[in-house]
Amino acid sequence: MVVTPYYNKPTQTGLKEHFLAVARAVPNTPVCLYNVPGRTGCTLQSKTLVAIAKEADNVVAIKEAAGDVRVVSEMSLALKEAGLSARVGILSGDDPTFAPALLCGATGVISVTTHIIPGAMIGIWKAAQTGDLSTLTRLHLDSYPVNAQLFCAPNPIPLKWALNSLGVIQNVLRPPLSVLEENEVRLVAQALEKVKTSGIELLK
Repeated sequence: MVVTPYYNKPTQTGLKEHFLAVARAVPNTPVCLYNVPGRTGCTLQSKTLVAIAKEADNVVAIKEAAGDVRVVSEMSLALKEAGLSARVGILSGDDPTFAPALLCGATGVISVTTHIIPGAMIGIWKAAQTGDLSTLTRLHLDSYPVNAQLFCAPNPIPLKWALNSLGVIQNVLRPPLSVLEENEVRLVAQALEKVKTSGIELLK
């Protein structure tokens, strides 16, 4: 998985050259591009994704973490029109919009909250595959408190606190990451309780 370069804010031409250089350097290795503008200050456009995929057969997916289903829709349409949708999958990189992203053409997820509610996240994916919109909607809304509040501070700070509170790991962070603030602790704790009340099992 190769993230868009941070700090430099390259042009779309620069992004194309960057990703193609990486893909060509490892011709026998599947490559997943990673678009996360909130962390890098850089956005990979749909037309650039298509241009890269046309020239590099080993580009097989993109982790789309803009948190905007319009971006997923645009990428889905661009890949379909280019005849690449069967080869290049779109993986949601934003848990709160995972369910709607599936309805807009995403094929899966690279997830944070799957560490906490794996069954619910798998259930959302399965419901999308079978067209069970009722179950998809229910699981999306029932799991939403955790999907939202695990990002009340930069990942993985809330996740590590949650896993520690559930007895899974120690809450050890390296600088510049710092422990969850008291008000954020309350938000995450309340979210865990809400999803449990809705019937979603934690860590299962």
